[in-house]
Amino acid sequence: MDKIKTDYKFISIKERDLKNVSNFLKDLGDQNAIHLNPALKFLKWKYQYNYFAKNTAFLKAIKTKNKIVGICGYLPFKLVTPLGIKKSIWGMDILFDKEAIKHPFVMLQAWNNEAKNLQKSGVSHSLTFPSTKVLFENWQKLGFISVDFYSFECRLGRKVDGGRPVDIFVKSLKKFNEKVDILFARISKQYDFIAVKSSEYLNWRYKDHPYNRYKIFGAFDKQNKMQAYIIARKDSRDDCGYILDILGDLESPQYSYAVILKALAYFKKQSCYKVQIALSHREYMQIFKKFGFYPFRKEFCLYLNDLKSFKKTVYKNKKWHITMGDGDFRGGK
Repeated sequence: MDKIKTDYKFISIKERDLKNVSNFLKDLGDQNAIHLNPALKFLKWKYQYNYFAKNTAFLKAIKTKNKIVGICGYLPFKLVTPLGIKKSIWGMDILFDKEAIKHPFVMLQAWNNEAKNLQKSGVSHSLTFPSTKVLFENWQKLGFISVDFYSFECRLGRKVDGGRPVDIFVKSLKKFNEKVDILFARISKQYDFIAVKSSEYLNWRYKDHPYNRYKIFGAFDKQNKMQAYIIARKDSRDDCGYILDILGDLESPQYSYAVILKALAYFKKQSCYKVQIALSHREYMQIFKKFGFYPFRKEFCLYLNDLKSFKKTVYKNKKWHITMGDGDFRGGK
């Protein structure tokens, strides 16, 4: 097993250093496996002015001989768990140049050591979406366990719009307000593990994104209470539609049906030929199958906690709710 090399240094990136990170990403070219946007505007949105960190540096540069050979990011978030809401981090944007990638375990072990330093501020859970099988296997060496997370796809060759109960009203939203906070507070207990979806977070994530444009639909009852939402985006590069996030009351699935119908109708109007979504929750998988979605790929998603009171078996067959939007922070062009 590789040992950490002493000539690799992890440097916290401040706003003044982002230009060097941008140049590193541009120089990577085709090695930028996750297609991370090198634009300064995007990097500032994500790491300097984001909802989580509030101008705290959560982007690290990996240097050797004063040269950047890799980057890695940590995005803090709050995770609902069976033991309450816990401080957590997503492992994001882990990229190495052609020399550093020869030692993936060295890099990931160093990332994990940096993550453990955050435990001093109460962080106890880590999640990540490895971009390759090699990274996936090396994360597992560090004790991360796999979470079932699947991509589903639907071909838009049939009529997708249809009727819905008269007491459900689906609206296009420009931004989220306190109605989604009320919805999340009410239904979060239906999930064993779910990132806290506050209006502040959702607006930063989707409304304030500097490049991507998202379509937000909300389902409301006759008292104008939000019962579900869905977030959609068309990718102009391949005419594919993506459902980034969905959240609804699982005890009243008709509201989720209503926003799915609306999103599919939107994609059809945008001339998308297929729609994709990534899911971990079994009930949502069954809901999307009703609309012609089928699983076509298992995604890499890994989880780690360092609380001694938690056992790995606790997480088996639990109601994880992870969506594409939880990890798709790459940014458009």
